[in-house]
Amino acid sequence: MASSCDRKGAKLIAVTCEFIECAIHTILCIRDVYPRAIFKAARKFDAPVRMSRHPKLSEYIADLIQGLYECMKKGIVHRVELLIIKDGKAIPELCEKYIFEVGPEINRGDMSPEIRAEFCTFLVRLMSIDMIRPRNKGIPLTFNVRMMTTSQEACAEKDWTAVGPQDDLWGNDCDNNNNDDSLLDNLNDEKAVSTKITPIHHMRKPFSFALHMVTPND
Repeated sequence: MASSCDRKGAKLIAVTCEFIECAIHTILCIRDVYPRAIFKAARKFDAPVRMSRHPKLSEYIADLIQGLYECMKKGIVHRVELLIIKDGKAIPELCEKYIFEVGPEINRGDMSPEIRAEFCTFLVRLMSIDMIRPRNKGIPLTFNVRMMTTSQEACAEKDWTAVGPQDDLWGNDCDNNNNDDSLLDNLNDEKAVSTKITPIHHMRKPFSFALHMVTPND
């Protein structure tokens, strides 16, 4: 059963959302979803990151993160996915998926100095992802963000639209994209595609949290 967080949990959730926001900006840059010229080099959690200079993109991501924060405070979010999709295709084709797994202990967690060190490690490893898988150079790309929740009704936050339930063992989906549900139906049809899961990093304290990259087997 979902449980709302206390004040300490809210602070931990805010820092976690701040990390997810930095990670999304960085992935969109280093995976060439948008031109690198619209990003600037920055540091967050004492790690190198890339942040968008484009006002509309930055505002869009910030709005998503605000909605995510509100849902996480309700204790209903267990996974966030960033999908990198080939743009302009009649049938959407998923190139890469980045999965942020969020443990339920986050609502009862407490801030500690170790959390920033852990997020630093996540970001450092994320910045080296090109060494694991080459970028999708020359391919028009777009992105989509989804969060998996335990309550479809409770996740109706700004810029998030409830869809599903879909073929997902974790529960219902919430998606921020305003396209019709056929887009998600096509992207969710992963049974016919052999995929590879690459762990980027995980931590167990003060709550369980992990980041994975999922790609098709070449």
